[in-house]
Amino acid sequence: MLKLEARLEERRQNFLKSVDQDTIQHKRDQFAVELRRTKRLSKFNSKRVMLSKQAESQVPKILVDYYPQLQNPDLDLRHKLTILYNLITSSASYEVLYKALLEARKVITSGSSLPIVIFAEVGYISVLVNLLECTSDHEIKKEAAWCIANMTSGDHFVTRSLVEYGAVEKLIRLIDPYKQDLLENVVWALANIAGDCQEFRDYANSHKLIYELVGVFDSDCEVDDGVIKTCAWAIQNCVKNTRGLPDMQLVNQVIHIAKNLIRNYDEETQNIALWILSEVTNGENKHIAAAINSGVMSEIMKFLEHNNSEYLIPALRTCGNIVSGDAQQTQTMLNYRLLDYLQNTVDHQEYKVRKETYWTLSNITAGTKSQISYSVSQPIMVSAMKGLHDPNNYVRREASWVYSNITEIGPKATVIQLVHMGILTRLSQAFQVESDPKTFSNLLRLSRGLLEAGNLNEDNFVVKAFCEVGCLDLIESLQLKYNERIDQEIIGLIEEFYGFEEEQQQPESSSISQFEFS
Repeated sequence: MLKLEARLEERRQNFLKSVDQDTIQHKRDQFAVELRRTKRLSKFNSKRVMLSKQAESQVPKILVDYYPQLQNPDLDLRHKLTILYNLITSSASYEVLYKALLEARKVITSGSSLPIVIFAEVGYISVLVNLLECTSDHEIKKEAAWCIANMTSGDHFVTRSLVEYGAVEKLIRLIDPYKQDLLENVVWALANIAGDCQEFRDYANSHKLIYELVGVFDSDCEVDDGVIKTCAWAIQNCVKNTRGLPDMQLVNQVIHIAKNLIRNYDEETQNIALWILSEVTNGENKHIAAAINSGVMSEIMKFLEHNNSEYLIPALRTCGNIVSGDAQQTQTMLNYRLLDYLQNTVDHQEYKVRKETYWTLSNITAGTKSQISYSVSQPIMVSAMKGLHDPNNYVRREASWVYSNITEIGPKATVIQLVHMGILTRLSQAFQVESDPKTFSNLLRLSRGLLEAGNLNEDNFVVKAFCEVGCLDLIESLQLKYNERIDQEIIGLIEEFYGFEEEQQQPESSSISQFEFS
């Protein structure tokens, strides 16, 4: 590598000036980062189809008496469903209606998505929705709700048709903790609808679905663990992406439910409770305060010692949400020794866990100056530097926020500490692997912050060190790679810290005639 003096001389002769020297500093829009959401499919969510719990059996004789072809094993699926539909809609016999509905449910719970589409095409949607309230028979309602639960696990447009036919309102009216076999089917269907899209989630909540679900937990009857799990999953879907519940009483009730689920139920239910808390705390600071005041955070911290990402990710998101709150809320998490727990997740084998870890760290380093100084003094800030050149782009981007926040907000003396901790070497490695323009821009801002902090000393040693580890060579070689804005940032940085003012020369008199125009 060239010595600094030789390097500067070469730069004076060969430096590319493709744009003006004014630098464009890209500021972060907000220090509390908007939560990056990744599409998740937990074990419980992926099991949306309620499979039949009954063994396959022959078609009941009473139905075969009406349509002998039903006993033909090779009967076309559409033809069979059409026959059953005719029996359901036209028979005056309760037994025929019930047996036909039972057979139809067996078809739709086969685990294949094809029957769901055929179900809708044949015309079952309006029939099933009407059966939810046009009969007083408990068993028929249960079978109709079971069919609807499976239909809502399929095509979005099938679910939309059910919603348009009034399924949400009718299902909500059937929520009754004293009828638990019906309750499980009803809540499962509603959970699928709320989990389908934001539009349906908002629609279900506008009909007070979440209040009815909370009421199940508040009832004085003993609810089966399986039903509890289904209701918890439905609450999770109701609060997903809502950015806040309607009132604080409801917030406190939901947090209390989640806390109880974590303390008293199995791991699968605990996982649902963690996701509920991650959604509830992703709102206003008063929601964060409610979570802290509930005492649930001591339970959350235990999951940060878990190696399974299914539990780590929602626990990290909850912590990340809280440290994105006000200064006191961030301090509360630091008092819980959050940084020590993050030391265990920063090297996790799954990139999603590492990404959540760095996102949480970036919220901490967007805190107060004293919180930043404290964080930099902790061991994690050395080990986390490797995130700047992590194999995964998303992790690198979050890591770049962690350290660029420090250089923009933290005290200059704290920024200098990063240099002594070896960040320039990590930064050099980051420049060598980075391909994302947004992350590269963050790295340039980080570089500027480090170089500016070096001005604390009369002899800015950071300027020399930045060159000696190869960062100057690297950013100069990357001109014209990304876009004009980044080129301006590169040139502005190099001109400010490594540029030379051109010697001011007085114009010499010349014997060459100068022309004047009149």
